[in-house]
Amino acid sequence: MDRRVSLRSKLIIPIALIYFFSPIDLIPDMILPFGRIDDIICLILAPLIFICTCPIEVVREHLGKNKETKKDESVLEAKYRHVDSPPEEKE
Repeated sequence: MDRRVSLRSKLIIPIALIYFFSPIDLIPDMILPFGRIDDIICLILAPLIFICTCPIEVVREHLGKNKETKKDESVLEAKYRHVDSPPEEKE
């Protein structure tokens, strides 16, 4: 949903899903096991092609590997106190 990604890139995944569920295939599904291979290849390649066509800054940002992020952003500072557990009762 990022506006920096082109519409062409955004359409890769829906088109791959439509192709997967569509009865029209390059290789008919009745030819086992080759009929499903083109569908599986399509589902594997679609996310890879999508990532490759997106701007690298956007990919890094969404993967959390942005160079601009500081290491200190992952540190949480807080106060704490240690509470002893109550002594066990003797019978």
